[in-house]
Amino acid sequence: MVRLGTVRAQHQTLLRDQFRQERAPLDHRRFDSRNSRFSNKELLDQWAEDYGEDSEWYRVRIKGLPPTADELQFIDRARINEAQRREPSSLLDDPST
Repeated sequence: MVRLGTVRAQHQTLLRDQFRQERAPLDHRRFDSRNSRFSNKELLDQWAEDYGEDSEWYRVRIKGLPPTADELQFIDRARINEAQRREPSSLLDDPST
């Protein structure tokens, strides 16, 4: 069986099949447009400059990686992890609870 597609949402079955625990029986491949000899490298560089290489748009459409957050998710997982690693701090004029 061959399944082709771009994973653009966390809840898609293609994401579950390719990148999660259920992937064991599947032989999956990920195609990065930057490594293709057919892609327009100048356009890819322009998109990297416009969107940033860390953006969801670039990650999904150019790098071929799954999205880091669902489209309905308000705060993505990377920001949550970063906030949990920081030491809590307060200002002198913060109300005490």
